[in-house]
Parts: sequence; structure tokens; C-alpha cells
Amino acid sequence: MGEYGIRDNVWIIPSGNGHSEYTGHPAPFPEALPRDHIISWSKEGDTVLDCFSGSGTTPKMAKLLNRHYIGIDTSIEYVELSRKRLGA
Repeated sequence: MGEYGIRDNVWIIPSGNGHSEYTGHPAPFPEALPRDHIISWSKEGDTVLDCFSGSGTTPKMAKLLNRHYIGIDTSIEYVELSRKRLGA
């Protein structure tokens, strides 16, 4: 199967890969994870919601993929980290 298209139930995405910078979060996930889901399940201009935004990986990838985004987190430290990471 090519880069895009139907996949199996299990996606193999190595942890630790795809981070362009240290996030300051203890458990950031690879950028490929939200990137692939955003590409698979939305179109440019759609809005992506991440209810547990943490370091802002999903909003970052949504922004790079020309989607609107809403990121929510209960930690003000992580909200500020996301804002910094997104250049807001």
C-alpha cells in the first residue's frame, strides 16, 4: 500500500521519531500519529479537536495541514507550551 490509502487496524509508528523539537512534555507522541489521522479523516479547512492537547502535537500538525484546530488541556503549563509551540 502506498503512503496514503486503506491500512490495517495496526499502524506501526516508532515512538520518538518525528519530533522537530523538544516539547517539554514528559510523554509527547510522534507527529506522524496525528498527521496520519488528520489526513485520513479530514479535509483542508476542517476543524480538528484535541480534548487532551498536552504539548500541542495535534494542533501543530493540524495547522501544518491547513486545518483549524482547538486544543484543550487542564494544565496551564501545557496550554502555554502549546501556545508557544504554535507561535500564538
